[in-house]
Amino acid sequence: MRMREWLERLLGTLGLRRRDAELEEELRAHLELAAEDAGRRGASDGMRAARLRAGGVAQAMDAVRDQRGMWWLDQLARDTRHGARALRRSPAFTSVALLTLALGIGANGAIFQLLDAIRNRTLSVHDPAQLAVVRLADMSRWKGRRSTTYPALTNPLWEEFRDHQREFSGVMAWANMELRLDRSFGAPVASALLVSGEFFDVLGVRAHVGRLLTSSDDRPGCGTPAVVVSHGFWQRHLGGSPGAVGSALSLNGRAVPIIGVTQPGFSGVELGRSFDVAMPICSHASIGGEPGWLTNGNMWWLTVMGRIAPGQSLDQIKAQLAVTSPSLFEASLPANFPPDLAKDYLSFRLSAAPGATGVSTLRQLYADPLVILQATTALVLLIACTNLANLVLARASTRRHEFALRLAVGGSWGRLVGQVMVENALLSAGGAVAGLSCAVVLSRLLVGLLGNSFSLELGVDLRLIVFMSAVAFLTCLTFGLIPAWRACRVTAADSMKSTGRTLSGSGESTSLRRALVATQVACSVVLLVGALLFMATLRNLLAVDTGFDADDVHVARIDFSQLTVDQSRRTALIADALDRIQQTRGVASAAEVRNVPLGGTANTMFVSPNGGDASVTTAVRMNAVDPHYLDTMGITLLAGRNFDSRDSRAAPRVAIVNQSFTRRLGIAGPPVGQLIRRPAQSDVLEIVGVVPDSKYITLREDPIPIILVPMAQTVDQRRFTDILVRSAIPTSALSSALTNAVAETGAGVHVDVKALNDTIRDGLVRERLMATLSAVFGVLAALIAAVGLYGVMSYLVQRRTNEIGIRMALGATRRTILRMVLGEMSRTVLIGLTIGAAIAFAVAGSATSYVYGLQPHDVRPIALACVLLGATALAAGWLPARRAARLPPVIALREE
Repeated sequence: MRMREWLERLLGTLGLRRRDAELEEELRAHLELAAEDAGRRGASDGMRAARLRAGGVAQAMDAVRDQRGMWWLDQLARDTRHGARALRRSPAFTSVALLTLALGIGANGAIFQLLDAIRNRTLSVHDPAQLAVVRLADMSRWKGRRSTTYPALTNPLWEEFRDHQREFSGVMAWANMELRLDRSFGAPVASALLVSGEFFDVLGVRAHVGRLLTSSDDRPGCGTPAVVVSHGFWQRHLGGSPGAVGSALSLNGRAVPIIGVTQPGFSGVELGRSFDVAMPICSHASIGGEPGWLTNGNMWWLTVMGRIAPGQSLDQIKAQLAVTSPSLFEASLPANFPPDLAKDYLSFRLSAAPGATGVSTLRQLYADPLVILQATTALVLLIACTNLANLVLARASTRRHEFALRLAVGGSWGRLVGQVMVENALLSAGGAVAGLSCAVVLSRLLVGLLGNSFSLELGVDLRLIVFMSAVAFLTCLTFGLIPAWRACRVTAADSMKSTGRTLSGSGESTSLRRALVATQVACSVVLLVGALLFMATLRNLLAVDTGFDADDVHVARIDFSQLTVDQSRRTALIADALDRIQQTRGVASAAEVRNVPLGGTANTMFVSPNGGDASVTTAVRMNAVDPHYLDTMGITLLAGRNFDSRDSRAAPRVAIVNQSFTRRLGIAGPPVGQLIRRPAQSDVLEIVGVVPDSKYITLREDPIPIILVPMAQTVDQRRFTDILVRSAIPTSALSSALTNAVAETGAGVHVDVKALNDTIRDGLVRERLMATLSAVFGVLAALIAAVGLYGVMSYLVQRRTNEIGIRMALGATRRTILRMVLGEMSRTVLIGLTIGAAIAFAVAGSATSYVYGLQPHDVRPIALACVLLGATALAAGWLPARRAARLPPVIALREE
């Protein structure tokens, strides 16, 4: 009954005009009948008698309205219409307010959209909350090779776990791989997933056309049995034709039949990377992968996930894995594994972590920086709100006479505040709507800044709408509530006063406006300090001493994945290609290398001093290079000799180490000639040379121990090789020359050429993103603060025009007036700078992991930010002060 009553009231409110017309017609008919009755009784004016008898018609209609509808909803509608008219009458104020809010709310929405997608977006699969990632519980004693940054298992361990696990209702494994497409597709490579046969079934993914991979497809010795393509790849490259299923797709020069297309919306289990094709894990070697990965118990490359069975919890899964792990590792122990390493391997335990959001390099790199950027945009919006609060105060000061008149004719103070807040709510709502468009555009720009290696689809969803609605509501309260309350603190007696100086604003209002400006300045200092720290970090990283000369060095990657040749034949092809590259005109030197310095890949070797305890090993970074490596990279040999033709596969093992290597292993005396042991390979290496420390993985790293071994003494079975080429020729021209040189070998392989400096800069995407966005937001905050300061100073000058005229009439000079106005401004700015500097100093410690070459509490960025903002404030306050100093005394004295 109660619900029905409220529904009738709502319908009555929505149809108020029609109901009013019906009510008015009903009352008119009632009065006419009453007038006829009064006339029959002898009344001279029947209508007047009827009106007197009925009482106030307007009061009667109001009473009926209250019974039929919701008075507050009707009042809100009226206030909304009145607020819209008031905003239309002030187009300049409305435009500035909407633009400011659109930028502030839009920037917050864009960062939130990206942050939400990276941190909280779940996989587009069936019941993702029941997924878990299986990983090693403790990586501190991990040894071997890894081809991924994600938690990974070896294939023998995965197969043992798959066949004997009872913790999950289903388990699957996968790994990334890039496969070269046929040129007719217009794309150089396809993003591939090597998946176990249970992959799609465990995820609950269905086929859109054809069928998906099953356990029968993933079997030992499968070769290249079949491929499943994603729905996006099917649409883009295969025309969305059902006939594509059953046709062959050329991958790494091999024809592979297409058996199915995945359902729309499924892009894989890795956020930021969408797959094109999926193939069984068993086809890894036959499709161009490194041989031996399927049997190598030292190669960690498969990410494993499982679906938690109904009634199970993640804690129960962890407990069960801890119990079953010993038998799994014992059964998968690699043959001929060194005893000292086998002890660590057998001590490993498996654990599980939530897998609803999958895995993501984007999350690893940008989750925390985006939190910082979210706080940054929140500060920008706060600055914008304080600026708008000043505008609302200035606008409201011109309407105080209007408010006083409303109070004089019976209006309430609360009613006035509500009406002003409705106007502010309209501005916030308009800013949120415009900000939604800004957020979509800005988020796409942000994704572009992350680099081409990531793919992230962002759309307008319910979470974004809810977030922006909440931001708009808080924004409305922030910039509107206190100004509305201040502006409406008038009395009915004020309606009798002039609209001049007495109503232009009180000292209390002036103090509030100064406080708002000080708040803007303080927030701007914090943002500018952050921008300076991140910009200085990027500058320092670009100027860091890498230990080698990267100028004029290019990376030529030769892809052998389309060739089916044995290791000896491939070694001969590389030697032939390297020889032809070195003879290419304009090439100073060239060297083969396993891992390009600062190229994002690395190998780890565990070594110990020869004759020491073999169970105590030290992890060092290893790189395999040829004799031309040091010359190509401009690295000076400090002691000993370089690699040469003596260091063949049959010769004793040798190595060149850096200075940090000798310090880490505690090598006493000259290191050249001393021996080190590799327990994993059960061999001994002689140190034949020492080089300076250099960067290996990232520019941020401290000096780390590095060992270089001859390429001729290693077995490198990768499907590609990297050759470093020193040449002053532009990259595009060098690429053509090197492609022609390699083509002369007759191998028909593909060559990609890229400048080493470009590769290094690609590793600084996060730093560039932080520096760029923080600088933009810092400058924007400073400009908003300057505009706010200019507005306040203009308001104060206008308010004190009469006082200035009197001072000048009494002999004050223009310089005195200028000093007075600027001094008043300086006090406000100084308070803001002091508060901002204190806050910046307190919170700078949270950015420790993102700052390089600077201490977070370094006072230099804070001092520079204060100087820059002080200069900006001086420029903003100079114009009003100059205008006040040039005001003629006669005009000033007439101002009233």
